[in-house]
Amino acid sequence: MTVQLRREDLTWQELDDETIVLDLRSSKYFVINRTGTQLWRLLAREATADDLASELVAVYGLSSALARAQADEFIDGLRRSGLLEQ
Repeated sequence: MTVQLRREDLTWQELDDETIVLDLRSSKYFVINRTGTQLWRLLAREATADDLASELVAVYGLSSALARAQADEFIDGLRRSGLLEQ
C-alpha cells in the first residue's frame, strides 16, 4: 500500500541533516532527524513501507525485519500526527 504525505496545509524545509515540518492545520511543527529525512524524501514522492525498509537496508545495513519494523514505526508516528493522507 502506498503511503502519501498530506497534500494540503503541510510544508517542510530541509536544513542540514534534518527536516522541519509545519502542519498549518494544527500550527504544530516537527523536527525529523537525518534517517527520518531520507524516509520523508521517499514519502514526498509516494512510497510503500517496503520502499522505506529497502532504503534502511541499503543505507544502514539493517536486517530486513528490523528495517520493516522501523519503517512501520515511522509511518505510524506520521499517521498519529496527522501528516499522512487518509
